Amino acid sequence: MKKSKVSKSVKMKKLLVCCFLVFVVMSLMSVAAFAGSGASTGTVTTPNTSFDNVIKFIAGWISKLGLVVGFIGAIQLGFAFKNDDADGKTKGLRTLISGFIVFALCTSTSLQMFGIV
Repeated sequence: MKKSKVSKSVKMKKLLVCCFLVFVVMSLMSVAAFAGSGASTGTVTTPNTSFDNVIKFIAGWISKLGLVVGFIGAIQLGFAFKNDDADGKTKGLRTLISGFIVFALCTSTSLQMFGIV
């Protein structure tokens, strides 16, 4: 009985020591970083333009993924018509439509309409 209490307190001490060491290591690894003037490259990028570039990159890949989902939905719909499966037709049509909706939301005009880019 006493042995289990000792082992719990030892485990708790080890856990606290590990947490403390992680905190100390993380605080020692912090580095002050300052933004450069852009003189070495000749161009200055603001945080908004870099954020917009990241959003455009992600939106481009999500729109491509939406087209892939739409293509898979079209294949499901084609197989459902081949097998005359009503449930397969609805699943394929839903997948096709959802893929095209994702594609439409990620195009650049949609992003501008919502004020994202």
